[in-house]
Amino acid sequence: MPRGLMKTSPSSLVERVVQARTVSAKYAMRYFATVGGSSAETQVEKKVLASNPIMESIGNAKTTRNDNSSRFGKYIEISFNRQHNILGANMRTYLLEKSRVVYQAQDERNYHIFYQLCAAADQPEMAHLKLGHPDEFTYTSQGDSPTVDTIDDAKQFEETKDALNLLGNV
Repeated sequence: MPRGLMKTSPSSLVERVVQARTVSAKYAMRYFATVGGSSAETQVEKKVLASNPIMESIGNAKTTRNDNSSRFGKYIEISFNRQHNILGANMRTYLLEKSRVVYQAQDERNYHIFYQLCAAADQPEMAHLKLGHPDEFTYTSQGDSPTVDTIDDAKQFEETKDALNLLGNV
């Protein structure tokens, strides 16, 4: 077993694996871009990497073991031309835990996006949604954990919006 791994708790080990997936995808995209003749970050690479904040906001939640637990899976398929340049990418995602939307156990949260929206309630473009504190809504108050010390919902909402803008969804 690698040095230091024995001291790692199971939840932090899972968190490291999730972080490694994202970093691995980033390295793979950079490798393919370099092999294809572009040392700069490609637009396809930017878009694939930009999808990460979106997927985390709609697919991650606080559990009793991990503040940012991935509740989704994703598969990225990269297309190349005959010169080995990246033509595009398709991402397939799947939600692993659909029941979380309607029920959260004690000390758990629903998916981050709901709390991000509540944190952005004071923004003028959000006024028509009539949002408030997560405690005001059934689906964000069940776990009695509306805020998490390690998560800045307002900041993450801005990152999610930026990613959506880059991908052309807003």
